Amino acid sequence: MTRVARLLPLVLLTGHVLAYGEWIVDDAGIVFAYARNWVEGLGLTAFPGDPPVEGFTSPLSVVLFAGLMKIGVFHTVWTPKVLGLLSMAGAFLLVRAAARVSFPSAGRWIDIGLVFAALSPPLAIWASSGLENPLYALVVAMLLRWTVRPGPPGYRDAVVAGLLAGVIPLVRPDGCVYAALWPRVVLTRPHA
Repeated sequence: MTRVARLLPLVLLTGHVLAYGEWIVDDAGIVFAYARNWVEGLGLTAFPGDPPVEGFTSPLSVVLFAGLMKIGVFHTVWTPKVLGLLSMAGAFLLVRAAARVSFPSAGRWIDIGLVFAALSPPLAIWASSGLENPLYALVVAMLLRWTVRPGPPGYRDAVVAGLLAGVIPLVRPDGCVYAALWPRVVLTRPHA
């Protein structure tokens, strides 16, 4: 049952994303244009010949898509959808693991919550839109999972949490609010 419980939300989310077919939100084209122009040596610009201007909100997405374009594995529709599904699969697994540490007796309810998340139209739409939302969910879930590790926190925990908190705003600028997550949890965690 545990393996099925882990896979069911991922299978449902995959089916839900595929139901939207080739739809990609038009704003994703902004990131794709910046990535393409950068790879073609035109600089970080939306339009060839224009001066470089930061007109994108996710530097990490531009770097990721530019890298995939550079090695020739970028497809306008399917690359962001596959990356979105992989990111959300990772986020689901990390949230599930963090919740199991924080609420060990709530296992079945955690799995049910992830099934409902997978069936949520807004989650499936934004996971397959071509925007940075799934990558954002993955990196925030990584910080969450690192934050709720069992045992007393140490120096290494603080360094990794700090690095993750520093990466999150590279995905979305408003992600800087997550920098407070690890210290808040550590300061409010009961010490044995």
